[in-house]
Amino acid sequence: MLFYVTLIGLCIHMSGQEKDNRIVFDKTTHDYGTIARKSDGSCVFHFTNISKEPLVLSNVTTSCGCTVPSWTKTPVMPGGSGEIRIVYNTRIIGPFNKTITATFSNPGQEVQLTIKGSVAK
Repeated sequence: MLFYVTLIGLCIHMSGQEKDNRIVFDKTTHDYGTIARKSDGSCVFHFTNISKEPLVLSNVTTSCGCTVPSWTKTPVMPGGSGEIRIVYNTRIIGPFNKTITATFSNPGQEVQLTIKGSVAK
């Protein structure tokens, strides 16, 4: 019985590793540091498809309306790259820490990205 439980756990672990190795981001956190009010609040997360199949970024959602995403809408071919562009509303003074969820329909995976910083007066 213990053998089967271990085998199932190993298969799940290896399956998760395969999915993680299909998409590589240049970074998963962007730290703005302290930025001026009404300054450019945009940043870009670049990703690369290192699998042997096209990669489809089906949706990008943010944790609040103060963060607006745009992203590569066409399938990313093997070896190709895409981007997720984020614009934070720098009219809001104070510290921020926001989460962006990128959903890939192929391979059926979500990646969490983060932006953080502080907008000065």
